Amino acid sequence: MEILEKESNYKIIIFFIIVFALFLEIVIIPRFFSDYYSILNLIFWIIIAVFSENLNNQHNNFKSKKETLKTVFIIVSIYLILYYLSGFIFGFAKNVLTNSLKNIIINFIMYIAIIPFQEYTRSRVINNTRSKLVYILITLALILSSINYVSFMSNFLTGSVAFEYIAGTIFPLVLEGIVCSFLVKKGSYVLSLMFILPLKCADIFVPIVPNMDWFIKVSYVSALVIVVYYFANYEYRINVERFTRREIREDDPKKSIPAVIFVMLFTFFVAGIFPLKPVALLSNSMYPNIKRGDVVIVKKLKHEDLRTLCIGDVIEYKIDNTSIVHRIIRIDEATSGEFTFITKGDSNSSEDLPVKESQVVGLTRQYVPYVGYPSVWFSEQILNINQYKGEN
Repeated sequence: MEILEKESNYKIIIFFIIVFALFLEIVIIPRFFSDYYSILNLIFWIIIAVFSENLNNQHNNFKSKKETLKTVFIIVSIYLILYYLSGFIFGFAKNVLTNSLKNIIINFIMYIAIIPFQEYTRSRVINNTRSKLVYILITLALILSSINYVSFMSNFLTGSVAFEYIAGTIFPLVLEGIVCSFLVKKGSYVLSLMFILPLKCADIFVPIVPNMDWFIKVSYVSALVIVVYYFANYEYRINVERFTRREIREDDPKKSIPAVIFVMLFTFFVAGIFPLKPVALLSNSMYPNIKRGDVVIVKKLKHEDLRTLCIGDVIEYKIDNTSIVHRIIRIDEATSGEFTFITKGDSNSSEDLPVKESQVVGLTRQYVPYVGYPSVWFSEQILNINQYKGEN
């Protein structure tokens, strides 16, 4: 009894040391030692990993773990191939993390060299206890430690910028942290390393990245996390639990692949990748024909298609990255042959500023009533887009 009590007290001390070290790593070092953050961060994670070695590992290894490692590696590889191939759709941008050898070395130390120590610590802590609270706390702590707080604070200037940063940067980190904790629980830190290391290495060493917006990026990461979860969980269950052949066939995650593909295709449709795209109206400027909260289906137009537009057509055009859906009331042609479109909302009293050919996105084909209200609420309450309300 005394031995068990001493062992319990020893575990508590180790946990407190790890928590204190994480506090230093998340709060103190970035604030007071920013110039030496990369190297101090690595040293701290080495120290934390050494202390976590003293925690008993109660993890139950399952047979065929090599098959699960292979499965995770294949899934991540397919994801990376599709991710970078999507650059031919969205275009490519230069990776700012690889703009110099110095930056590559710093980012390697900051984001890659620490990963084995982080995942080892995660595995030792999570597999030392069955407490769900410890599982949640260590996952949360590691997510917080992966955030760049200088970048985090600089992106909270406006509501829309803050949301895009949270959705496009923080949320993927949360998803990655959750799946890493799941993987160490099911197959030790080696399994989580097989998941996270290729992703981070691609972030650091590939000189170009697809120029996609936050919505597409989050959709990609979400699909990856869901697929990894289902396949890893499936292989764990069939090797640990006693399943009949019928149950194995029924639970086969391959059956979910069509659903994942459908969701991704729908995501691409919403993001406007296909020739037809949906646009939610934020105002009643086209009332009574099209109302606030309706969604119009817009057919994208090529430059040569602009000659086919007529007075009375309802078009989508852009002003400062904001979509306007209004009706053409006049078309002017310059001596150079370029068209200028004069538009007006059906319920507006005045016409819009002239619309150049380069501003025109597409021609509306159909509209679906009411289904755009979630987008309206999101734009107004989250992104604070109210300045065009009643005008477009």
